[in-house]
Amino acid sequence: MEDFRNPLSTKDLKRLKRLTEVLISDVGECKSSEIAQIATSKLNRFGNADLKQAPLFMPIDVVMQLEAHSSKPHITAALAELNGSRLTVSTGNDRQGKSSFEEVVRRLKTEFNALNSAHEQPRAEDETGATRNARLLNALNSFEHSLVELKLLLGAR
Repeated sequence: MEDFRNPLSTKDLKRLKRLTEVLISDVGECKSSEIAQIATSKLNRFGNADLKQAPLFMPIDVVMQLEAHSSKPHITAALAELNGSRLTVSTGNDRQGKSSFEEVVRRLKTEFNALNSAHEQPRAEDETGATRNARLLNALNSFEHSLVELKLLLGAR
């Protein structure tokens, strides 16, 4: 068997792991699991920065599926950068594919209010605990997505 030597430094590998974690957070853990048809625990191992404990990296087809639902191609852009290239992405849905700070903050406020009202909403008689938890989790995932977008926007400044 051939001895495979990774051409990337440990720093680069850890960066890819961290960006895998960002990608999963951007899309949302539950939604990522549904899209990739992979257990959440395995997705989290792909993003584990401890290379000895979790040497696996996310398969490229899964990266493509998740990046289709994310705010930006986190891993693809990093791979292009590691190759000495630059990736330019335009979604065409607003000014050069980017949201303004004010738009993201407005969306974050809306998502927070939705999460808060979902939490405070009394449980209906016929609603099960699992249904309520799913409703809260969806609201939390939307809020988390807006937070990640704000973090990415602030990091780009």
